[in-house]
Formats: sequence, C-alpha cells, structure tokens
Amino acid sequence: MLPETRRHPFSEPLPIYVIYHGTSDYGQMYVVRQWGIYDQANMFIHAPRNVTHTLEAARRSLPGGLFCLGRNPGDDPVIVESWI
Repeated sequence: MLPETRRHPFSEPLPIYVIYHGTSDYGQMYVVRQWGIYDQANMFIHAPRNVTHTLEAARRSLPGGLFCLGRNPGDDPVIVESWI
C-alpha cells in the first residue's frame, strides 16, 4: 500500500467548477457545481453552488482568480464551461 501522501497526486482535492445548462434536474437554469479532483479515478461532486437564470450570474458566483477552460468537444452537451 502506498503511503498516505503518495496515494493521490494532490494532498487536497483540486477544485474545478463546472457550469451546466439544460440539466434534467434544473431544466433551463444555469447550475454551478464544484468538483473535487484527486486523480482520474478519485473525484467527487458537491451540491449545487448556485442555480440561476443567466450565464453571467453563474459566472459571478465563482470564486475569484479562476481560469476558464471552456468546454471539451467530448463533454456532455449540458456542460457550458469549466473553471480551474
């Protein structure tokens, strides 16, 4: 077994914020969710951080100092953009 500090590349989860639109649970609202990433096999999602009517309001709810990754062409269609 690996030592505790060697199990994951990060000792704390890397926060990534994802903005969704058109989800089955929130319809046409914009939803901001925070993911905690340890590595490709170990990640978790938090409850919605914000649910709003506009993309601009969703972006304003994000913590300062983040960088927009945009979206990957292979992403689920409800993903608008991701922030790290």
